[in-house]
Amino acid sequence: MYPDGLSMAANWEKELREQWESRSAQEVKEVIERHGLKNDRPGMELPKDLLEHKDGLGVFLNPDEGKANA
Repeated sequence: MYPDGLSMAANWEKELREQWESRSAQEVKEVIERHGLKNDRPGMELPKDLLEHKDGLGVFLNPDEGKANA
């Protein structure tokens, strides 16, 4: 549960950054080259209306599909 979209986005960004930083330098280099990343890690884009949502958000994890908002 998140109070708003920005809180959710900040938490997801932190989680993704931690996962990325836990990888070996060689693995990071290979992913950057394979996908032609301009930054040193993958970006995260969320719809503006989701980021601006202020009435609370619930996120559910389905291992087969990933995270979903409700």
